[in-house]
Amino acid sequence: MLTTQAQGSAGCFNFSDKIVKSLKEPIAPGKNHENIIQSGELSIKPEGTYWAAVRGEVASPIGEILKLLLDPQTTLSHSVSEMNVHDFPLAGFHDDHYLAHKKIHQVVKPFLFIKVEWDTDWSFARLEGSADKPKKILVAYEKTAGTSHIEHLCGNILLQDLGKDQTDIFQYEEVKATRRSEKDTVQGLLGTLQTLREKIKK
Repeated sequence: MLTTQAQGSAGCFNFSDKIVKSLKEPIAPGKNHENIIQSGELSIKPEGTYWAAVRGEVASPIGEILKLLLDPQTTLSHSVSEMNVHDFPLAGFHDDHYLAHKKIHQVVKPFLFIKVEWDTDWSFARLEGSADKPKKILVAYEKTAGTSHIEHLCGNILLQDLGKDQTDIFQYEEVKATRRSEKDTVQGLLGTLQTLREKIKK
């Protein structure tokens, strides 16, 4: 049975409402399409919670990036051995701007007879543009139950259409987890950006 979010760990989102605001304002974009990176340690409990922000561009329409992010395999860690996805109905929101709400159950088996599992909730909201031509999309995610090895985990992915098949992507994440450093948090976001670029090329 999964435990709920760790005692004393502040939740980032209320998934019963449509989430339309990023946890952090986007950092300034880079010049010549370069990646911009910021990181540090949050002055909140639990202590040792690191944050990272990465902003970059992907040469693809925003709709194609959305399709990739709606597939949990795109952001799945290589260490995960099992995954189950539950899609929540959206009827209660009465809002076609709310695109999806998913619960993703992940399992890692680091050693024989040892199983570590947790849930993350994901929401997808269209902030600007029409259903067939979205201009801005906000993805929000948070670990909501499971292993105590991940004490705190939440973040955003903000997509902004730049036109000419180009999308600006701002990622923010804050995490406290066993053997997870500030550098690891940065590398995780850079890895997601690189994965999106590689999948688009295929």
